[in-house]
Amino acid sequence: MNPLVELLSAAHAAHQAGRLAEAVRGYRRALKAAPDHPDALHLLGIALLQSGDAKEALAPLRRAARVSPQDAAVRLTSANALAQAGRADEAIASYRQGLRSSSRGSATPGSISATRSTSALPTTTRWRPSTAPWPSTGAIPATATIAACA
Repeated sequence: MNPLVELLSAAHAAHQAGRLAEAVRGYRRALKAAPDHPDALHLLGIALLQSGDAKEALAPLRRAARVSPQDAAVRLTSANALAQAGRADEAIASYRQGLRSSSRGSATPGSISATRSTSALPTTTRWRPSTAPWPSTGAIPATATIAACA
């Protein structure tokens, strides 16, 4: 198996199991191998957000948005991080961007599609999580607060 795929799979498994600190370390290791990998950036942001560190989640989420500017899921996760960081005006703008991206069909809110910005990479570096990017331990998906700010 490709080393990047192994790193992402291990980090995602930890994330699914609710071992957020381990997941964060794993996503960071994956980003050392592929600094602009959109899913690693997004999932790192989600794990940091779920760990209660909204401000730290913003940096990888901003990078993910630069790498995949039309990705609704990244925009909506960013909006949640901004809202949790107390930056309401920026959060509302990010929610709107995410909803516009979603309405153009670029991504389904709350989903992860590893092939969205990695088509230029060899097939062996593409990664597809088998399940949702958040653990089943009560974590809230990226789209959960849209209604509250719409």
